[in-house]
Amino acid sequence: MHFIKNITKPKSLVDKLFITCLCLVAPLWVHAQDASYDDIEKTQDEIESIYVNIYRIMDEYPEATFNLDYPNKVQIYGVTDMTDKKQLKTYLLNLETLKSDILNLSNRTGVYYVSETDPKPEMGYKDFYSQLYSELGYPEKAKDRGVEGTIFVKFVVDSDGEISNAIVAEDIEDADEYVINALSKEAKDAILSTSGDWKPATVGGLSVASWVVVPVQFKLKSPYFQPIY
Repeated sequence: MHFIKNITKPKSLVDKLFITCLCLVAPLWVHAQDASYDDIEKTQDEIESIYVNIYRIMDEYPEATFNLDYPNKVQIYGVTDMTDKKQLKTYLLNLETLKSDILNLSNRTGVYYVSETDPKPEMGYKDFYSQLYSELGYPEKAKDRGVEGTIFVKFVVDSDGEISNAIVAEDIEDADEYVINALSKEAKDAILSTSGDWKPATVGGLSVASWVVVPVQFKLKSPYFQPIY
């Protein structure tokens, strides 16, 4: 398993798309497991909740960076509020602890959360981001009402590089259901347009299905994205 220990934010707006791959490192022959599938999936839900909370803090500090040397040290730069800084440190350490709790354990459908190699766009991230935004529209009603926010698109990249099981969650305030649904559809459709253009995750040299979470920002000005993992 590869833990990313040194995290910095890229400089260009295009490269700031925040992609997190949650894939499980495990030998393919591991089937017996101490934890139940319910426990594993509960831990996954906790991981995703922390992931969103990390994103929310980082979103408030566009210049923030951090270095993570788990479990000994977290260095955070550019977060000026000490409460936010302390909370971010706690989230980061808790995230790594939870990931270790489900290390080598798959969910009941055989999808991995942390893999030996992560799934990634065949075209490279920069071109992927460009394609994503070429497919992404800003619904007129959202523009007219000044609605901004983030749609989190979670999906599986299967062993053939195809996307399946795409679902969305939103972090948008003061918007009616119609606007939220319109933003969610735009984000989901943009992600689905890249199906087949992914290199799958691998475990033990074999391609496996794995989860990916992409937060898509809708900003009336140029969006920016912060890499966490």
